[in-house]
Amino acid sequence: MDRLHPLETLEEDGKHTGLARDFLDILSQKTGVQFQPVQGTSWAGALIGIENGYIDMLSSATRTRELEKHLNFTTPYITLPLMIFSREDHPYIKDIGELHTGVTAVVDGHAIVDFLEKDWPDLPLLMVKNVEDGLRAVTSGRADHYIDTLLTTSYNIQRLGFSKIKVAGETPYTYSLGFASHKKLPTLHQILQKGLDSISEEERSAIFNKWRSIHYEHDFDYTLLWKMAAIGFVVLGVIFHWNRRLAAEINDRKRTEKRLLESESKSHAMSEAIHDGLVMIDEHARVMYWNQAAENLFGITAEEAMGKNMHNLISPKKYHADAHKGLENFAITGKGPVVGKLQQLTAIRKDGSRFPAEIGVSSFQNNNRWYAVGTIRDITERIESQETVARVRTELQQIFDNTQVGIIFIKDEHKLYRCNQRTAEILGYESPQEMIGMDLSAFHLSDKHFEEFAQRYHTQLAKGIRVVTEYEMRQKNGRNIWCSLAGNALDHANPPDITKGVIWALDDISEKKAAQEALQESKKRVKTILESINTGTMIIDPQSKIILDVNPVAAKMIGLPTEQITGKRCHQFTCPCAEGNCPITDDKQSITNEERLLLTASGVEIPILKTVVPILLDGKKELLESFVDLSQQKKIEQALQENLNDLERFYRMAIDREEKMIDLKTEINALLVQTGHPQKYTIR
Repeated sequence: MDRLHPLETLEEDGKHTGLARDFLDILSQKTGVQFQPVQGTSWAGALIGIENGYIDMLSSATRTRELEKHLNFTTPYITLPLMIFSREDHPYIKDIGELHTGVTAVVDGHAIVDFLEKDWPDLPLLMVKNVEDGLRAVTSGRADHYIDTLLTTSYNIQRLGFSKIKVAGETPYTYSLGFASHKKLPTLHQILQKGLDSISEEERSAIFNKWRSIHYEHDFDYTLLWKMAAIGFVVLGVIFHWNRRLAAEINDRKRTEKRLLESESKSHAMSEAIHDGLVMIDEHARVMYWNQAAENLFGITAEEAMGKNMHNLISPKKYHADAHKGLENFAITGKGPVVGKLQQLTAIRKDGSRFPAEIGVSSFQNNNRWYAVGTIRDITERIESQETVARVRTELQQIFDNTQVGIIFIKDEHKLYRCNQRTAEILGYESPQEMIGMDLSAFHLSDKHFEEFAQRYHTQLAKGIRVVTEYEMRQKNGRNIWCSLAGNALDHANPPDITKGVIWALDDISEKKAAQEALQESKKRVKTILESINTGTMIIDPQSKIILDVNPVAAKMIGLPTEQITGKRCHQFTCPCAEGNCPITDDKQSITNEERLLLTASGVEIPILKTVVPILLDGKKELLESFVDLSQQKKIEQALQENLNDLERFYRMAIDREEKMIDLKTEINALLVQTGHPQKYTIR
């Protein structure tokens, strides 16, 4: 808990005391609710505790929009004016607008922050942790003013012994302090409000009288005026003229002092606002000024730096001898090896860590003494960025030089201003340097080709369209070469300015083209062969079962034109097998010169002698079916079978007749033997 005595504070022994505590004690007596303070937290920590729900209430809070999101407020039990505190030499501040000439410290999270940011958004503010931190900021010069309640600030001024801080002005703001409880505890809010309402005026007065012991000085002490009035009108008449003259001189002096203070405050505010360290030294290198940015940069406070030798504070020892020599000349002439220059040097922080710094030094003379003012900037990120850029640039250059794709940069539409080694190799040149400045027409087969290329593709590039094409180019020796080209405008605007350049990537695809031409020629030969043989052929995709090609013999057998066959699935079209029962792809059969059936367009099944082999066509696995019509052969076989059947029948008839003759001859021989005659027939 921040030290807000006499309003409230948490003593070292953990006891919660102060005006707010007295009100809580009365509420405990009236309601029976005990209030336990949360120890070891600041005001900012208390706000976080409220947001996170582990603190139930605040014992002294002013209603703000931010706090109202989480808290329910009782009616105020005390209203405290907010005053402006400054060093004793600061003139009285009549209007809060005068605070623009300096930096004003306020406790972070207190309601005054909301008040000032709303009404005076441009007012330079310094956020501090608590009252003590704010008062120390004023005494050290980090802040010119501090705004808080008269009650708590005056107590802390006395406690800390800051005798040179005074009340320098009033503000239009007040803290109307009440109890604030978490919105998740509506019953607690009702108890607090009812308990507060039940506190009598006598009880309130007793609490206020107990803690009321505050005094402050206004802008003018009228005591002297009343004492002078007692002398009488005679003395007053004698000194009237002198007082008027003296008053005029005093007013002039005050106006001058005010302008000087305003100028000084502005300069101070500006120097504190810049992000670079700002340091001033005398001719002996003793620190005369050290801004907040320098404190942050080196980890050395202004109090620690003032009067110390700057080189001993922040520079490596290797610079000290040269710095000492330079100072001897600087003390006389105001010139030196670093004056008027921007240099990169190594600097040292308080913890001993080193960093690259950019230092700019200028000199000025005052009362015949030379002073130097230096700006110091930590350029670690810049150095790292430069190193990263250099590394990336080197990597890109290596990629550019070693890639197996040619890269060409074109400017002025037709002129080559940069290319890599691969480009030179593709187009038959010795090196990229030989090609720099050449007109692009030199790489085209003719001027006509160049004009047609420019008309077709540069128009697309000018619209921001990426160009990808295959194009026949001319090498240095006049030989034609096929290249793949991909081009983009360098300008990223929409549409791009084509005059800013074009980048082309090219690759030698002569072998690819030759292979494609050979493949096409091979396809033609294969097609010619297939169309000339007296065998039906079909090429089928084994995955989709789609017929890719048929020759005329197969088309005639099927009874349809080629174009009505290709693209159809073979199942139930040319093959009687059902889907999922393909002998080749489903049953994994091997068919070589086997009798199968072919469906015709009329639905007739004709017998064929079929062979199926896998082939590689355009890099894809396909099936080549070849078949011969067996219909005529089947008819001949059928006729032959019928003849064989007739012969068999005749043969059987002949055999039957011969058997009957043998039986007859046998009977005749038997009768002859019975009658005593010899056998007539010899039977074998």
